[in-house]
Amino acid sequence: MKTKIFLLFIFLSLVTVGQHKIRFPLWTFNTDSTTIDGVSVGYMHTNKIKDVITNGIRIEFLGFGAFLFLMPNSPIVNNDSIFDKFMNEKSSETINGINLSLLGHGGDCSINGLSIYLLGNVVKSVNGLSISFLINASQQHNGVQVGISNMAYSMKGVQIGLFNTTEKIKGVQIGLWNKNSKRELPIINW
Repeated sequence: MKTKIFLLFIFLSLVTVGQHKIRFPLWTFNTDSTTIDGVSVGYMHTNKIKDVITNGIRIEFLGFGAFLFLMPNSPIVNNDSIFDKFMNEKSSETINGINLSLLGHGGDCSINGLSIYLLGNVVKSVNGLSISFLINASQQHNGVQVGISNMAYSMKGVQIGLFNTTEKIKGVQIGLWNKNSKRELPIINW
């Protein structure tokens, strides 16, 4: 009986609903129009990925973090109109849970939960905690950023790092140098 229930559960989780596929317990996030309930694994997020949702744990084995030092300028938008336009577009990938990447993550992603990166990340939005060794960059961040360099256009929460930068903040910056649209201060800024 347990086997039949398990097989039925696996079958139902592999059923395609319209064009959107639901996968459980393990699948790759490199497939379009897919919801993964469980663990999603894969390599670099690309702009070709569309409408992917992970509910659980997402593990990225090879990410864009290794290339963060090649960015010619800040990945953060520089005015309200670009920010509003960018935030009104649907994210290509949504992660609800834990996002782990050895090298780092970059892409048009919305993350709700915990993100841990060795090198860094550049994402659309985060609601939760982002921890990286080097860089945390998000257009909109609600929660906590911890890293050597933290960047956000709109920040509601706390940035903890050596260098913290945001345009709009409702919260606190703690670090060696903190910059927002109102002031630049060492140690603590708000």
